[in-house]
Amino acid sequence: MASKILCEICQVEVPTDAIMQQHLKGKRHQKEVDRQKLKEQNCESSIYVRGYRRGTPEEDIRELFEEQFGKVETITVLNDCHFSFVKFAEKSSALKAIETKTVMLGGQKISIRPRQVKSGVSLQDKKDLKRKHKEQMERSEKDRERREEKIHEVVMKKIFTCSDFNQQMRAIRSYLELSQEGHDLRKKVMDDLHSILVEFLPGCQVVPFGSAVSGFGVASSDLDVFLDLSDLQSHAESNQELLKKANLNFHDIPGVELNDRGVTFGSGVTLHQQIKVVDRILGKAANGVFSRPTKIASARCPVIKTSHCTSRILCDITLSNKLAVQNTRLLKLYSSISDDIITLIHVLRYWAKRQEVTGSGVTSHPRLTNYALTILIVHFMVNKYGLPSPEELSKMTDAKTLIDTWDCSLPASLPSSYTTFLPSSPWEMLRDFFQDSLAHFKNFDFGSHVVVSRTGKYANAASANLPADFKMSCLNVQDPFDLSHNITVNVNSSSLQRILKSISQAAELHSMTELNFFRNLFFKPVPATKSKQTPSPTRPLTDLTVTFDISMSIWWLPPDQLDSAFAEWCENVIRLTKRVISEVLHGEPAREEPETKRAKMSDTSSACSFTLPVALWVGRTKAMKAIEKSDDYYETELACSRAMMEVSESVLLPSPLNFHLTVTPFVLPQERGVKVSLTPFVNDGNFRAFFMFFQKFLSKIVDRCVPTQKV
Repeated sequence: MASKILCEICQVEVPTDAIMQQHLKGKRHQKEVDRQKLKEQNCESSIYVRGYRRGTPEEDIRELFEEQFGKVETITVLNDCHFSFVKFAEKSSALKAIETKTVMLGGQKISIRPRQVKSGVSLQDKKDLKRKHKEQMERSEKDRERREEKIHEVVMKKIFTCSDFNQQMRAIRSYLELSQEGHDLRKKVMDDLHSILVEFLPGCQVVPFGSAVSGFGVASSDLDVFLDLSDLQSHAESNQELLKKANLNFHDIPGVELNDRGVTFGSGVTLHQQIKVVDRILGKAANGVFSRPTKIASARCPVIKTSHCTSRILCDITLSNKLAVQNTRLLKLYSSISDDIITLIHVLRYWAKRQEVTGSGVTSHPRLTNYALTILIVHFMVNKYGLPSPEELSKMTDAKTLIDTWDCSLPASLPSSYTTFLPSSPWEMLRDFFQDSLAHFKNFDFGSHVVVSRTGKYANAASANLPADFKMSCLNVQDPFDLSHNITVNVNSSSLQRILKSISQAAELHSMTELNFFRNLFFKPVPATKSKQTPSPTRPLTDLTVTFDISMSIWWLPPDQLDSAFAEWCENVIRLTKRVISEVLHGEPAREEPETKRAKMSDTSSACSFTLPVALWVGRTKAMKAIEKSDDYYETELACSRAMMEVSESVLLPSPLNFHLTVTPFVLPQERGVKVSLTPFVNDGNFRAFFMFFQKFLSKIVDRCVPTQKV
């Protein structure tokens, strides 16, 4: 194999000289060359200084070096250490300081050395950093998944203690929603943040927004904050200590000045400069209260990320996202109409997170934001139940609010009469959401249409009079205030297919019992595997077991015959279940490892494992219509399978579906029957489709072929 050619400046490898020549002419290389030149120029006019006491004010260092060598442009102190880099305005000043070698400051001998040009990161170092970052991300992802599964276990236990759908939904919300203690902690974070910032930025306003405020927050919700600097003032009294506190200065930020009455901004100060000021204040003055901040200036709305040291609550601070405050007010208005709306949105957010429609994670597809999902839910309620659209809400108030030229007017509250527009229970709203979404989006042209959330309508993009900077994507949902913003612009075709598939599967669950509905609704999808050929495990994955019940009609049986009739009925059901899998679905006994292998079972044994090489449940309804029906229902199903096997290429699975079957009798005061449990060997996407088919299919065959009267 030919060796690759290394660009020592960019630390990248290319295979040929021709490609290297293209690289050398490219913008990336030229940008790196310019950066290296600038670094060398800065080093020529800079010096490395060390030896002074920790916490020495920058003003003292500046005064010393300006007095002896010339004007100082910047002083960079790393992590409050006892060394720093001093950059002079003139190269001659740096040379003069280097020749001096030492100076005295506060009784301490300070050494002066030339500042060295630091070489770039080598290619191997880049690879090592990339590998370590990937490993760290994978560990974080596994930790997150473990935490989520623990939460899910508790959620399912809460569900099992409830007797109907509405109680189950309220139990899910009760466990997931942000507690009063969580609200109190976030208020404490707000108070701490304000007390630090207002000392340097008097008159600033700290305004929370997001899920933690709108009523849809959970325990893991971070705190989103809008820092309003539009009405800055000055301290009434002079505070000389403010100049020395936290060792702060803003000499390197044009138009920004710190005096004894606070920070002042000149007329030309930009948003990014303001972000830099706030970041520096938090980094210097919030030690022990907030963690070291990280500013992300390249985001659509530049943000400063930090966390509260005591509560460990993550905090995102933005200076330009005033629209988000109105978005939060809008969602809070809708949630005030009925408590059932909050319950519905909590359940749907949890469903979307389990289905990997929303949330974070290392996946191959982008996901919806929780805000985008909530706007879609509100859009559904506006269309289905006649709730007022955001445009209608803006007409309910005389006080008009304009933010960045957008009409963001909202009334202070809504009349209680809107409660009567809604169904009587959250379960009805949940069922309507899935069924209406499936019916509407089944033949919807997503690429050329827009969900206009402001008016509660759908519109063709060509005739919708969209702003010129509105970006179309696979799914287009217009923000209710900022009409130029597509809040689902990140959704690609695979993400959209996952969303539609999850809605379709959820809509098919409405006929299930209370216990199995939410178990299947929150069934987590299979992550995509990197390798096409994955060896099949030979042990059942017990944590993925799914169940359903088949009940026996016992109302007409005399009490003295009930036990014997039930025992015979169970044997017939077990025997029929195995016949259905082996004869109708062409299943074969599956192999298990010795340590998990069960003893060989007879026809009436209640447990065994199967392998299904073909998906005879795909297209079965269509195949059934094409065959001649028999009076014997079981024979009709056999004939349907034989007809489908004639075109076996269309139903052949890419890899066999292995699962373990267990049939367990149960006895309740008013009901007897069997619990059928299926446990997959591989977390495969085909298993869920098979389970949803098999539940209805087996129940129908048992009902027709094992009538209680013949027992």
